[in-house]
Amino acid sequence: DLAEFGDKPMWMLKNPGKHRGEGVTILSKETKNSKFRMLDNGRECGNIRTSLIATRYISNPSLIEGKKFDLRVYMFISSTEPLVVFFSPLYYSRIAVSTYDKNASSNDIALTNRSQARKNLKAKGIWQEKHAELIMVYKDLEAYFYEQGMTDDPNWLSGRINREMKTFMVHAMRMVKPMLGKSPNYFELVGMDFLIDKNLHLWFIEGNRTPNLDDIPIEKRIVMRDIVKITNQ
Repeated sequence: DLAEFGDKPMWMLKNPGKHRGEGVTILSKETKNSKFRMLDNGRECGNIRTSLIATRYISNPSLIEGKKFDLRVYMFISSTEPLVVFFSPLYYSRIAVSTYDKNASSNDIALTNRSQARKNLKAKGIWQEKHAELIMVYKDLEAYFYEQGMTDDPNWLSGRINREMKTFMVHAMRMVKPMLGKSPNYFELVGMDFLIDKNLHLWFIEGNRTPNLDDIPIEKRIVMRDIVKITNQ
């Protein structure tokens, strides 16, 4: 119940049929009341055909220069019989457009989705000059946290966090393996999204079977080159 948290947004709603950050809403007190009105305080439940995924909103994320970020990590499935999955260590962080405020529910603060950032900044005519500020490769992120005194381990990201991300991926594959076809020539690229909170605790957000590759900064090109090398082995 949001009442115990005051007006702070504590849940995030997502339309499972949409991609690239479309249809994502922070369930603030205002949006909660809107949903109650739509469902007539529960009396219309089952009559209105709408599907939503509710995710607990992590309100204490680690920040980069005051802005929320997440990690976009690529998982490549090259075979399902036997199951062969590759973890790409060449990942990057996606940074939100605006300074973080845990009591705010606007998407430019709460979302790190690059498609939404591009849409937002293009509308203001500043995408070309700002887009490079919204991405940071893993090596720079690791150094940033260490230099800012947020950790005393210079290898915290490439060490512990990498191991934890691989563990999440193993569990994810175990869950979906029965639903995958059996083929030694399988090809699927999955964008795995993670968030790190202020305590450097890793959270798995979601896996995207159709990750956006339209916007290809140099960091993504390196990842794609790495995957092409794997497929040619």
